[in-house]
Amino acid sequence: MGIFGRDDEQDDRLDAIERQLRRVTEQVGQLSIDLGATRMELLKTRVEVGKSVKATDLDPAFGALNQSLSETRAKLAESSAAADDAWTTLQDSSDEALTTLRTGIDDAWARFDEET
Repeated sequence: MGIFGRDDEQDDRLDAIERQLRRVTEQVGQLSIDLGATRMELLKTRVEVGKSVKATDLDPAFGALNQSLSETRAKLAESSAAADDAWTTLQDSSDEALTTLRTGIDDAWARFDEET
């Protein structure tokens, strides 16, 4: 039994809080993807400005990162569609996809630093 016998009001408030948490989590995931894309563009610019590494040496890395970004977006879209049925699955899938993207970007940065 809820506080003061107002179970329905409390359920409505909890549902609203859960919807807001889901929306915030989805926004954070999208911002993480956007940040990854921005970091890729920054790395391309760094290569172009520095001219210490040929862009052709990094093109395979960019291709792999772009593929990872596309896959991450697809997984995020699928996860968002399943959010009402499986909130836990959404969070795990989103975290895994973002970790994969983040790892790929960090690897590209590390390769660039090794080559410079």
